[in-house]
Amino acid sequence: YIVQITKKGDVITCYLNGRSDRVITKGPGVTLTIADALYIGQSAGGNQFSNRYHKGPISELLVFETAITDAQKEFLEGYLTNKWKLN
Repeated sequence: YIVQITKKGDVITCYLNGRSDRVITKGPGVTLTIADALYIGQSAGGNQFSNRYHKGPISELLVFETAITDAQKEFLEGYLTNKWKLN
């Protein structure tokens, strides 16, 4: 799977294999905070049964410090689809 999460203003969109899977709109007066870390893989001494741990395989992880354009998103989806031979 290719999973992408984007935030534009008050709207968070989750994409699965290039298609919008879920849209979440932040309500007025709601502040988005990150109180818990998200762990990729397991952590020595950590609670492996916590739902904050990704327990499956990860073939590739791309992280960007800035928002990417729609054209860049499409390019990356095509790159990953071709590289991992997805439909």
